[in-house]
Amino acid sequence: MRIGGILIALLVAVTTAHAGTAPKGCFEKSWNKAELKKLPLQQVTALRIEANLGPAPETKPQTYGRVMARFRETGDAWLTTPFECNDTGAGYVCAAYCDGNIFALATGGGGMKVMPQKGLLLAGPDCSGVTALLRMNADLMPFALARRGGKACPPR
Repeated sequence: MRIGGILIALLVAVTTAHAGTAPKGCFEKSWNKAELKKLPLQQVTALRIEANLGPAPETKPQTYGRVMARFRETGDAWLTTPFECNDTGAGYVCAAYCDGNIFALATGGGGMKVMPQKGLLLAGPDCSGVTALLRMNADLMPFALARRGGKACPPR
């Protein structure tokens, strides 16, 4: 099965409500030390999606933004990659800028689910410097992010 088919199947399975409008705003999840102790294989310690914030890219995607994360091995440093997505009707299939890998976003319940099926390369500015790979956990459960703040994200 092609990756697109896998992502669409995942989107259908995890999306409980899809409003048909592009998500906008800041979605984030941080894991504390106790939670990470229960998830020894998880490398990400914080994950953020900034969706449809700032000027739209020339390619006119249905949603766009940046993925940001902190990892166990990189400590407090936030690594990032811009992304662009198109709506499948069940969620969004997105391409990451730094490595071109495909991932899925699904909205519902006031939050967002992130599914980096094959992993996403996150890096410093201009996709260089320190890098780390954002991967799904061994249980293949999507990362569930809650909406944070209003329309804008706090600076990072």
